[in-house]
Order: sequence, then structure tokens, then C-alpha cells
Amino acid sequence: MPARAVIDQLPAEVRGWLERELLDRNFAGYLELTEALNARLQEVGLEVRVSKSSVHRFGQEFETKVDALKRTTAMAQTIARDLGDDEGAMNDAVIRLVQDRMFATVLDEQLTPKSLNSLAHAAADLARASVMQKKHMAAVRTAAERAANEVAATARKAGLSDDTVEDIKRRILGIADAA
Repeated sequence: MPARAVIDQLPAEVRGWLERELLDRNFAGYLELTEALNARLQEVGLEVRVSKSSVHRFGQEFETKVDALKRTTAMAQTIARDLGDDEGAMNDAVIRLVQDRMFATVLDEQLTPKSLNSLAHAAADLARASVMQKKHMAAVRTAAERAANEVAATARKAGLSDDTVEDIKRRILGIADAA
């Protein structure tokens, strides 16, 4: 297994600073950024020097992740806008995406016991979120059906035709007309 990159071994607050700087600089100016990073490392008392190549390599990987996140966010916004999210499809898709990434991380085999433990907790949290979402959607559906039936009964008492009552009921339940 290859040695971990120097930047991956830096304290989280320094890596966070580097990530913010990369975003602020639009992934450019690596020479100046490397100098600023090394100065920051000295300020926090670390005897480490990071090369421009290391910063550039980290920046490229981080930019790839940011781009993927932007694409995923754009797709989710398009789905929500164009298709709606009546059955929690968006949440389900996000959960599946995260599960896929977690599985890829496990296959990568670059896990420490601590990161494996964190991954296991995240998987359990995702499973709970999925179950809770499905329970919520079932409860919403049940409440909508109850309301639709009450409205249908009231509409029938008011003398509306069966076709009109069924149309109202379909609209309340969000069922599109097949015709």
C-alpha cells in the first residue's frame, strides 16, 4: 500500500483552510498557495514542508470531488424541478449515491480502523434515514387517502357526479389521469 500523501496527514483545520483557499483561488495560483501553506504550517508549529506538486495533486483531486458534487447537485435540482419528489425519490437517490461511495471506499482498502468505524456508523445512519423516510411517506400517503375519502364523501352528499368525485379524489392523491 502506498504511503499516505503529506497533505492527507495534516491536521483537519489546515486541510480545511487549504480546501477553502483552493475554492477562493478557483484552483489556480499553486506556487503562492504552496508558500502560504508552508507559512501556515510553521505558524502552527509543524516541521513539514509541502511541495508545489503535492499541493497541485491534492488540488486536482479536490477539484474533481467539487465538480462531481456540483454535477450531482445540479442533477438533483433538475429532478426536483422537472419531476417533483412525490415519493421521496430524491432522498432515496442521495442515500443510494452515498452508499455507492461508501462501498467504493471499502473496496479501495485504504481504511484505518477509525475510518472503518466511522463508515459503519454512517451506513447505519443511512439505513435509519431510509427507513424513517419510507415510514414518513407511508404516513403522508395514508393521511392523503383519508382526506381524499372525506372530501369524496362530502362531495357525493353535495350531489356531485361519481366522475367528478373520482376526479377530485385523484387530484388530492396526486394521481395523474392516464388518458
